[in-house]
Amino acid sequence: RDADAELNNAIGGLEESKGLVKELEAQVKEDAREVANLDRRIQGLLNDDMEDKNGKAANDAVKLNGLKQTAEKNLAQFEMAKSLYANNLEKFRLAQTKIRQAQEKASGLGMEIKNSETNARLATLAKNFNVGLNGLDSALSQAMQEAKRQIARNNAVSEVQADLGADGLEEARQEERLQKAAAKSVLDEYRAKMNKS
Repeated sequence: RDADAELNNAIGGLEESKGLVKELEAQVKEDAREVANLDRRIQGLLNDDMEDKNGKAANDAVKLNGLKQTAEKNLAQFEMAKSLYANNLEKFRLAQTKIRQAQEKASGLGMEIKNSETNARLATLAKNFNVGLNGLDSALSQAMQEAKRQIARNNAVSEVQADLGADGLEEARQEERLQKAAAKSVLDEYRAKMNKS
């Protein structure tokens, strides 16, 4: 019963892990849709106004850069979660096979082992093959926490500059100049593509 409990706990952990993989996969697909929509919108704006006199295409280009960065981070989290799930699923299957083999061998040899001893050995065997998925949960949790910490640090930079007021004005202007330069670069790429077609 102890071995069965270990396996059931591991199955529960795998189900949770698979749920996270599905959740991140949906986010990656949503990111791709948003990037594609924004990409089409920029092209449409430039078709109507190649010089982007009202600045809408430039604003969308800045948004697109930020969205692509977020999409890359989400994709990296998805790939990591998928890999961790696959590795732990393989370990679980191996442990399950070893447990069944141990049970069959014990039965075939006619060994009369007390039930408690068998349970203890099976539980130890399961642990040796990493059936417990605490490591997976911990790794996924750490990855999510690190992502949250990075977002908080990034947000803190802009908040500190705002708190500093005039002291950070030049930095804010520099950031705005960098964003405009990035937007111009993106728009120039779109114009070049559109002129070729």
